[in-house]
Amino acid sequence: MEVIDRKQSPSINEIKKAEIIRASEFRLKNDIPVYYINAGTQDLVKIELLFPAGMWQQPAPLVGSASSAMLQEGTSKRSSKEIAEMVDYYGAFLETNITHDFASVGIYSLNKHLHEVLPIVEEIISDSVFGQNEWDVYLGNKKQSFIVNEKKVSFVSRKKFAELLFGNEHPYGHNVSEKDFDELKKADAYNFYKQTYTSKDTIIVASGNVTDATLKLMEKHFGGMNSGDKIQQTKIADIKTAKGEHYIEKKDAL
Repeated sequence: MEVIDRKQSPSINEIKKAEIIRASEFRLKNDIPVYYINAGTQDLVKIELLFPAGMWQQPAPLVGSASSAMLQEGTSKRSSKEIAEMVDYYGAFLETNITHDFASVGIYSLNKHLHEVLPIVEEIISDSVFGQNEWDVYLGNKKQSFIVNEKKVSFVSRKKFAELLFGNEHPYGHNVSEKDFDELKKADAYNFYKQTYTSKDTIIVASGNVTDATLKLMEKHFGGMNSGDKIQQTKIADIKTAKGEHYIEKKDAL
């Protein structure tokens, strides 16, 4: 067996050509585009739905993130506990997320269980109920977490950096305050959810062992999603980048 000389650095070679797998496109009957890459060796697939429900589109602070978080908190048929238990039973992983531009609902699942878990994804997208008790718990936890984070230097500086770069009135630079949590209304979050988690401007991305059966299941569960009502676009403020040096005085900061 050849012994590697650890004192000798490995040679540096130029990459002549990088092979990038191009995604295939498939459209559901309601015209939602599905972009997929069939490159998996395991019997596993990831399906992610991207909705135009990010912080850019929200009518008021925290509305988008609240809508995203409440998706897993119960439907008219299942409680949040039942949803979590059913997903776990099939060894799947369900996640909801939000960025400035999109909100997403993603599922990781074995192909053999996909027909059992995709109905759950369809259900939370179309039939979330935003129960009052779940809403109160979510809002209380988020507000408390925010108060704790406000004491952290990294959190404060990251918020201030975005504000200085884009301006506090721009979606990319707006700083959430404790007051925003007090003014957040469940009805606003629910209405935003009903308006944006539709087929309009939605994209589906799939990867892994994507088969014809996978595409048929996506058609079955998402091809009937309606286009929803027309969303009233929020006026976006111009970017106002600050100049010069900025220093934040924070007592007892490490």
